[in-house]
Amino acid sequence: VASLREKNECMALATLLQTHTKLHTLYLPSTIFDIEGMHDLGVAVASSQLLRNLYLHHNDMCDEGVDVLTRSLMHSSTLQTLDLSGNPSITTRGWQTLSTLLTAPNSNLKVLYLND
Repeated sequence: VASLREKNECMALATLLQTHTKLHTLYLPSTIFDIEGMHDLGVAVASSQLLRNLYLHHNDMCDEGVDVLTRSLMHSSTLQTLDLSGNPSITTRGWQTLSTLLTAPNSNLKVLYLND
């Protein structure tokens, strides 16, 4: 399991997303983010003009991580696929928070993976 807990690693990933002009899909399975790192990732995804697919399966994500990610993704108009499967620490509260993303005016989310 990889870890992106260090601030400089999360910021480097955020910068990559904001500056890379051809990146459409980002796979980050089994990568553990702390809450601050999840915020940085969410902001970068929301500001990306091309990212359409984000795979965050098996990241040991919890409700707080979903809260932070959802707040950022409310501003994404390009993301179409989000994979949060294999994150058993997400409870009903986290899924309810995520459901607000589905009705957000900017949201173009079409595919959402949530299975265990």
